Amino acid sequence: MGSTKLIAATLLPAFLALHLHAPAAMATAAGSSNSNLFRDYIGALYNGVRFADVPVDPRYRTLWAAHGAAIDYVNFQFYAYGASTTAAQYVSLFDEQIANYPGANILASFTTAATNTSVPVDTALSACRTLQGQGKLYGIFVWAADHSRNQGFKYETQSQALLTDATTY
Repeated sequence: MGSTKLIAATLLPAFLALHLHAPAAMATAAGSSNSNLFRDYIGALYNGVRFADVPVDPRYRTLWAAHGAAIDYVNFQFYAYGASTTAAQYVSLFDEQIANYPGANILASFTTAATNTSVPVDTALSACRTLQGQGKLYGIFVWAADHSRNQGFKYETQSQALLTDATTY
C-alpha cells in the first residue's frame, strides 16, 4: 500500500470513530502526491457547517493530538465568520486556532463568492498582512475562487503576492 493510501487509511477510521461528519478543521495528508486523497478521504465529509458562535469541537483537537504529524495544514474556514468581523478580530480568531492546534500550519481563508454574510475579502487580506508580519501566514485558502474569474482573479493574485512577500500587488 502506498504511503498516501496508508495515511488515508489511518485517518479515515479516526474521522469515523470520532463521528466527524463535517470537520471544522480539514486537513491534507503529509507527503501526498495524489490529488484525489483529500477529496476521497477527507473532503467528502465536509458539508458546509458555519462556525459563528460554535466552539471548536474537542473531537477535532483529539484527532489533531493523535494524528497531527500526518496533517500538513488546517483550514479552519475563517470566511464563515460574519461580515462585521474586523481584521483584528480575524487575527484573534486565528490565534485561538493556533492554540487549539499546537504546531499546526493554520491556513487563513476568505471567499470570493458574492455574499454579505461572510468576512469581507479586504478584511481577510488585511488580517493576512498582519499575520504575515507576525510570521504566522502559512497559506491562504480561497473558497469559491471561480467567482473572481470576472475580476481576473484579483484576490488570488493579491494572496499570491502576499505569500511570496512581494512589496506591491
